[in-house]
Amino acid sequence: MILLTNDDGVGAPGLELCRDFLAGQGEDVVVVAPAVCMSQCGHSVTTGRPLRVSELGNGRYSVEGTPADCVRVALVELLGGEEPEWVVSGLNHGANLGVDLYISGTVAAAREAVLHGVPAVAWSQYHRDGEGPERAWQARQLARVWEWHSGEELDAGAFWNVNLPHVDGEAEPVIVACEPSRKPLPLSFARYGGYYHYSGKFHEREGEAGSDVARCFDGAISVSMVRV
Repeated sequence: MILLTNDDGVGAPGLELCRDFLAGQGEDVVVVAPAVCMSQCGHSVTTGRPLRVSELGNGRYSVEGTPADCVRVALVELLGGEEPEWVVSGLNHGANLGVDLYISGTVAAAREAVLHGVPAVAWSQYHRDGEGPERAWQARQLARVWEWHSGEELDAGAFWNVNLPHVDGEAEPVIVACEPSRKPLPLSFARYGGYYHYSGKFHEREGEAGSDVARCFDGAISVSMVRV
């Protein structure tokens, strides 16, 4: 059984894509995802108020909380004591590269799973523009990545962080194992009166040669083993 979650919300197209893909691989998939978009919430959890959980049918639940909350409540309450073989988080709308690992709710869900001893992977899709690659292309790449996972050993206390590149046409990018970049995000703010609006450009961020940022921006599928 696979536990599937994300940070874009239970109605996100990327989540449905992953559900269809995993089911097509013969996996029993249970979806437990945030009721609304929780992008960039990091590894925050909810302890000061109750979590409303709604059963949507067909093995789908929405949680009025964060991605880490979703993993927690699923493992303890919603799966009937069954431990999933994998926790899959994604497919995120946008890349999660380098220091995004500290910001991303998608990645936090995978990290939370590993803290409880469950293997996990975070899948994200880099976009240079609002459209990005076609759904059929994404499904093909997830199939390639899923096969790649099966042939690689995941260290205890670690999870996979995978980023699909933005491609033009039907290119089949190489899968590259690489380390996350340690370079900070661009710091730039636009000022409006007493307000400061972040205006750093994600696509112009710096990344060391060979890092996940550099490889994904160059058109490869970047795969990093991230230790908790």
